Amino acid sequence: DFGGQVGTDPAQAAIGRELQTLADALAVHMRLPPEMRVRVHYVDDAETVNAFATLGGHVLIFRGLLEQMPSENALAMVLAHEIAHVQHRHPIVSMGRGVVVGLALAVIAGVSGGDLTDTLLGSTGTLTALSFSRSQERVADSSAVAAVAAHYGHVAGAAAVFELFARLEADQPLQAPEFMASHPHSGSRRDSIAGLARAHGWPLTGELTPLPETLRPAR
Repeated sequence: DFGGQVGTDPAQAAIGRELQTLADALAVHMRLPPEMRVRVHYVDDAETVNAFATLGGHVLIFRGLLEQMPSENALAMVLAHEIAHVQHRHPIVSMGRGVVVGLALAVIAGVSGGDLTDTLLGSTGTLTALSFSRSQERVADSSAVAAVAAHYGHVAGAAAVFELFARLEADQPLQAPEFMASHPHSGSRRDSIAGLARAHGWPLTGELTPLPETLRPAR
């Protein structure tokens, strides 16, 4: 059982499988319990620059975010961050918020594209009802950068995620991605990555891996 496109288009399903493959490779380094399965779903919505984790180990990646990724390394940081939320069971803490349960049901039911976005994100493109605490975000960042370092042998590209989202937040403050919402400032998160790298001996520089052609949505 694997994740995939929320819908049936073959090209989009291929993107979903590629995202799942990368997520599975990262999860190997994250010591997930044997019963914990992360399922990645691709949503073909170019207007929504977002990714988030919810109940049942589901992670959603929107086309708008994928199109902004400068490298596979940056995408890996996003995926690992969302996997870390699942790893540490953060969505369960938020399960009282009805939209989280609604999201899980929508994914299982196969609600697609704009319908999913309209239902769950509303007109602002922000999942306001699902938020994690700053301490949870720091834990997710820490677990994610460790997974990225283990997978690539360095953490180059990870900080680029925060720089990208900081620009998006500045340009469209009402549509900030979940990755930035209620999070520590992007500068402090970038510094935290550098601090973790120094503490663990992870190189801060290294060769970036380009996004595979499969992960470049057709325009």
